[in-house]
Amino acid sequence: MIYAISLLLSFSVLLLGYALYVWMTAPSVTYERWNREVGIASYTPEDLDVLTRQKTPPRGLRRITLELRRLIRFREEDLFTFRRLLEKIDARQYQAEDWAAFRYVTVMGLPLFLWFFTGFSLNPLMILVLGIAAWLGWRLPLILLQRRAKTRVLRMERDLMDFLDLLNITAQSYANIVPAMEFAAQKRPGELSKVMMDMVRRIQLGQPLEDVFLHAAELYESEDLSAFLGAVVQGIRLGTPITDILRHQSESLRVRRLHRVEEAAGKTSVKIIIPLVFAVFLPMLLLVGYPILSQFGKLLGS
Repeated sequence: MIYAISLLLSFSVLLLGYALYVWMTAPSVTYERWNREVGIASYTPEDLDVLTRQKTPPRGLRRITLELRRLIRFREEDLFTFRRLLEKIDARQYQAEDWAAFRYVTVMGLPLFLWFFTGFSLNPLMILVLGIAAWLGWRLPLILLQRRAKTRVLRMERDLMDFLDLLNITAQSYANIVPAMEFAAQKRPGELSKVMMDMVRRIQLGQPLEDVFLHAAELYESEDLSAFLGAVVQGIRLGTPITDILRHQSESLRVRRLHRVEEAAGKTSVKIIIPLVFAVFLPMLLLVGYPILSQFGKLLGS
């Protein structure tokens, strides 16, 4: 039994070491993978493995982890989810397979280390705790990526209004929206500018503008950004001047934000009732009522 537990702990330490290696080390074939993603080259996973071995020969822990990745067969649905999240947070230096392997690391590592620190005790309550730890380990990689994606989208939405104003001014000097986007993105750094530069590069590499805009709107799932990109696509189809589209989108964005602020202000009075009751009114009631109740109790007792 001791040997089996030691083997499991050693395997979990190995997997956690692999997770740390993946977290701290960027793959060496980022350029080839980027070319494959934007469609100017067609590389298979086997080709990428060959390029990896040619550029950085596997050694030590990396060789072991490559063998482990060949043994694990990941579901396509999980890989698709991780690819979308990695693209959403602009982390192309990682592979979806890395995070899928990290999920197996956490689902095994968290229960094993929890079991180790509790002295290898095994009872019904501990079994339930280990099951919850395994479920949390399975969800942990997705939670980390989703939180980073949500934070990045919020930053993009915060910068969208100023970017639209700058883009509207810039578009008056350009006949096409693509160079106007590139100029505005260069003049205003930020998460939104990174996304716009990525879209510009894809268009310059030959992808249709409509496909690039619609893909970005679907990927980031932002109401304001989707409205802006969808309006640009529709305006280009109908032949509407781009300056009119940008001016209308800027005004619409200000109206939507004003409505959101008013809605949030209206909900504040409702949300503050419970803290007021339990943090202010109830302590004051106890402070004022306790002496009265104590005196009343003494009178009844006498």
